[in-house]
Amino acid sequence: MADRAAAIHHPADLASPRRIGAHLSFAKLALFRSQSAFTLPSERSIAPGGAVDPSPVRWLIAALHLPSRRTRWKALVPPTGVATLLRVAESAVPILPSRNLDETFEFYSRLGFQLQGAPIEKYRYLIIGRGSIELHFWDAPDVDPLTTDASCYIRVEDADALHREWKEVGIQSDPATGSRLMPPVDTDYGMREFALVDQSGNLVRVGSPLRTAAD
Repeated sequence: MADRAAAIHHPADLASPRRIGAHLSFAKLALFRSQSAFTLPSERSIAPGGAVDPSPVRWLIAALHLPSRRTRWKALVPPTGVATLLRVAESAVPILPSRNLDETFEFYSRLGFQLQGAPIEKYRYLIIGRGSIELHFWDAPDVDPLTTDASCYIRVEDADALHREWKEVGIQSDPATGSRLMPPVDTDYGMREFALVDQSGNLVRVGSPLRTAAD
């Protein structure tokens, strides 16, 4: 099967005032409902030389509530994690075919995924998630698991650790559907990867960056 893994390039210097400004409106909307859970620092507390809460969420909310754009830019450099927080505002979710949504849900629930959308019978659609991973499935009873080319790629911190966890579940190889769990391998494009094929023939490739001696 053709290799469809693509490198993800993160913009440099996401935490600069110019780039934060581009994200402020969206971030304020995304975080507005969470602000009641935090005590907002005063303008003085995040001014140069003042104390700043290390939480990136608190930092961003505080910056958003400063009275003027100029004082926002005078705030301390964002703590580690703010750039990551801003990146989470955008994501892509694969929508894969399922020959039997109940079967698919049972398969992935054994791998630690939980139902995140409406019950299957409401829309004949399945949304599941595990941590930051989200997968969608549409009802495709006619899909042939042996010929479909549907697939997706999941980036994780440690592909070997996740493979060990899923291997302990005991996924059986099924020649009738091609369902199986394949072992991790090192790739020539700098990733440590393994692959999972579900009972609808969806290829789920899972990878993490290859570790170096320095790691």
